[in-house]
Amino acid sequence: MIRRPWARALFLRLAALSIGAILAFAVAETGARLLESRRARERPGSPRLALFDPNPHGTGSYRLKPNLRLTAEVEGRTVAVETNSHGMRWRETAVEKPKGTRRIAILGDSFAFGCWSSTMEKSFAGVMEQGLGPGVEVLNFGVGGYGFEDELLLLREEVLKFAPDEIVIASFNGNDIRDSFLDTTRYVVRDGAAELADDALEARVPAPYRTAAYVNPQPVPPPGLLGILWHSALARLVLRATDRDPPYLNYEVSRRFTSYSFWSQSPYPDVARQAVDHSLGLLDEMRRLAEERGPRLSLVAIPTAEQVYAIHPAGPGFDISLPQAYLGKWAGERSVPFLDLLPVLREAARASGRRPYLRFDVHFNDLGHRIAGEAMASWARSRPAPR
Repeated sequence: MIRRPWARALFLRLAALSIGAILAFAVAETGARLLESRRARERPGSPRLALFDPNPHGTGSYRLKPNLRLTAEVEGRTVAVETNSHGMRWRETAVEKPKGTRRIAILGDSFAFGCWSSTMEKSFAGVMEQGLGPGVEVLNFGVGGYGFEDELLLLREEVLKFAPDEIVIASFNGNDIRDSFLDTTRYVVRDGAAELADDALEARVPAPYRTAAYVNPQPVPPPGLLGILWHSALARLVLRATDRDPPYLNYEVSRRFTSYSFWSQSPYPDVARQAVDHSLGLLDEMRRLAEERGPRLSLVAIPTAEQVYAIHPAGPGFDISLPQAYLGKWAGERSVPFLDLLPVLREAARASGRRPYLRFDVHFNDLGHRIAGEAMASWARSRPAPR
């Protein structure tokens, strides 16, 4: 056998490079795991802003402060929070509707308010208006923490003064039925922030559903090559840094009344059914009021991140089509236009591999607001304008 010194040298060099690469990867992987662990411990919370005042009419609930000019840091981004003289996170607008303009008023909670779009224009209300084009004016009456009873009160006292042609109720699946069931006394305004009152649950919610443990659905690897890469903390770090962080979760239900997943359990316990019935009754009141005054009422269901990221749509004890199925049935029986955003957001998240929600907050990021706003604009264009 003829020995070839160059071949042996090449082999030794390749072996050294391979060992060096393995060691470098091991060091990088260890560092990525430590960084991942530290970030999990330092998980940022939602910013606490002084946004609210008690309702000046003294009839309950609370209102956004007018003429606010604030900024908040949300997961490394600066968010501008500004309100107009009417207490809306919106540009300044006259009460009197411009001639020849179709006005759409959006009511809802923090999602409608625009948490945490970078600017008002990037909220789904802003994106919807841009998608509808000239001649249509969208007004954003969203207020963080609102339920249907708060919205009914706001509709009576403020919204109808603006003579909208259509009223869109944007209902968040995670807590709007809960907040509607607990009525307008559930929150106390302290230093401009709304906090859930200590006794808000006791009168209506049985003890087992107040004290049950919260459940955090666990992420699972995505299918295909990304699923293989997902087992590496270094790969996860790179994917997150490039906003290619495909979200998949094993959905689990919490029996705690204040948990978002409580409303996707199947079958519903009695207290959940009571809350749904109460909420649908409030929607009936808003519909009757709208019919008396002229605007058309329509309804949009906004899913939770867990519903969007759930790898399976249904399983033992859960069904992510709930609670919006109850809203859809209510709307169908009354010929109320209804849009469920869950299919749109699930498809978009899977097609792009990007998150439409913030990583450490329950709300949309700018991408989620854009997806929702474009879908709402398309939905509005597909229907004849109210007469």
